[in-house]
Amino acid sequence: MGVKFSVVIPIYNASAYLRECVDSVLRQTYDNYEIILVNDGSTDDSFEICKEYAAANRSIHAYTKENEGLSATRNYGLSVCQGDYIVFLDSDDYIESESLQKFNAAIEKTGADIVASYAYHIDTDGGQHKSRPFLLNAEFPMSGTEFFKKSLYQNNMRACAPFYITSKKLIDKYNMQFQSGLYHEDELWTPKLLFYAEKVVDLSFYFYNYRLSNTQSITRDPSKKMKRALDRMQIACELCDFFSPYTQKKYDCFQDNIAAQYMYAVYDGNLINAGQKVDRFFPLKHAKTKNYIVKGLIFAASPRLACKLRAYKK
Repeated sequence: MGVKFSVVIPIYNASAYLRECVDSVLRQTYDNYEIILVNDGSTDDSFEICKEYAAANRSIHAYTKENEGLSATRNYGLSVCQGDYIVFLDSDDYIESESLQKFNAAIEKTGADIVASYAYHIDTDGGQHKSRPFLLNAEFPMSGTEFFKKSLYQNNMRACAPFYITSKKLIDKYNMQFQSGLYHEDELWTPKLLFYAEKVVDLSFYFYNYRLSNTQSITRDPSKKMKRALDRMQIACELCDFFSPYTQKKYDCFQDNIAAQYMYAVYDGNLINAGQKVDRFFPLKHAKTKNYIVKGLIFAASPRLACKLRAYKK
């Protein structure tokens, strides 16, 4: 029988992609799952499609609610799901057919709280490209903190919540919720989730197909650029508050990430040229390892120069 998965799919005006998304779950080679479709006040026919699928398959449950955004919609899905492990799937994306079978095998073998895995990027022509190489020296289960450390310092951090198949017990134990109103909410969710996790398995498997061609996506909408950057700064500050009691050296990776989040927000949002208030000493206060301390020093001396250097490197 194996574990039961709850595949939580938040939906907003996704009728162009929704069938491919749901069908990718129905094609799984593993059958102990439920699909939770949560319509976030769509104005297209997305909910009609949801009801059609729910009527045809007892494992599919369709819900609708007023428009509140991705975080609140994921939280709603968490409140109604009945599975042992949660799989988040965005409604414009899809997963490989053997995904749940591989996740179940990893969970039964190791008892992991979290199975971390990898994504393909799907370009505008439908081409499938590996988004990043596999994490090195990650063959065995490890604590969430050790996983975060390896990921950060190998430049292999996957903040996106769908890339972490997570025990519902872990989520419930720590009352994990996505914070409403934030863009890049996963940047806040994932460090906390991994901090709490006792056992993480990094599965060298590209399972998630992340579509780059959806121009309606918040993460690619140029009109939301300033909001995204300011929210990243807020996330850095909230992570600062969360991790402030944890001063042991093993948690240095979380502090380095706080510094990185703040500096990236300033760079990505072009906040210096936009006249936004920037605390140039914030990254240096949190940087713990040599590489991040150097970056923090440059940023403290001149945020504008730090942004130019990052642009040049990119």
